[in-house]
Amino acid sequence: MKKSNFLRVTIICFIFFVSNSIEAQYQPSILFYNNSNQLVYVSDKDGNHIPDYSYAGYKNGELAIPNVAVVKQISPVVGDNTAHIQAAINEVGALPPNANGHRGALLLLPGEYPVSGVLTINSGGVILRGSGDGDNPATNTIIRGVGNAPSQRTLITIGTNIKNGFKPEATGTRKDIISPYIPAGSRTFEVTDASVFNIGDNIIIKHPSTAAWLEAVENGGVGTDAPWNPGEIDLVFNRYITNIVGNKIQVATPIYDVLDRSLSQSYVYKYNGNTQIKECGIENLRIFVESSGATSKNHVKVCINMVGVDNSWIKGVT
Repeated sequence: MKKSNFLRVTIICFIFFVSNSIEAQYQPSILFYNNSNQLVYVSDKDGNHIPDYSYAGYKNGELAIPNVAVVKQISPVVGDNTAHIQAAINEVGALPPNANGHRGALLLLPGEYPVSGVLTINSGGVILRGSGDGDNPATNTIIRGVGNAPSQRTLITIGTNIKNGFKPEATGTRKDIISPYIPAGSRTFEVTDASVFNIGDNIIIKHPSTAAWLEAVENGGVGTDAPWNPGEIDLVFNRYITNIVGNKIQVATPIYDVLDRSLSQSYVYKYNGNTQIKECGIENLRIFVESSGATSKNHVKVCINMVGVDNSWIKGVT
């Protein structure tokens, strides 16, 4: 990323657990623990600070991942298990969701499940759960990605697979953000008219990649690659409203970049959410990818891909 006269990029802070002696030698001035063992975020002259990433996780990290009840279980069959597992996933996906949006968990009993195709979860509330992520198939669940057709495929996909930048927007809800400058790490901003919004609404904040903004970030600083062009690299933030005072909106999680109105007119709209599914999970299993050789590329490339999902999880997976 290129340098600029203001903070223009998300700063990700990697926290390493070190000995007390090393920790005592270096205490960052912009992010540190106070005497009460609380993190202190120090802003620069424009109000930018390292964003609070503690909101990451299921339901903003405020709730534990649910333990969804098993509604169906299967054992491996001889040969390719793609259709076998997919039929069971579809069966669970056809069940009605409960009040929490969960249809149930499909339990894969211990054993090896060769899969030569792609497994798809495209209904909300479906959990694919194994019996353990160890390497012993007698007590654990091992999904083996076998075969090379299609080449470099994804083994398990979760979600709608719709990549459209959180569209469509709810009719009549697009409003310009009139705050002149929103520092990185902020959670509040002002719009022209907040009366169309309510606390709890899922909103999309969009910052168009205008020519002026691109010039300010030196067109991405991409070296020998083609520079960014207007409209190619818009900033999009999916957020929930937690408070409204007049035309000022507060969102649940920080905005991870600077929104400078002098460079680009940002706006916000209510998202209807029909391009996402919710409450899906992959749990407690091992994935093994077979390859014909060390230099071969004709095998599974991505084990699990989540596109078009919200409040979903992967845990206990090797």
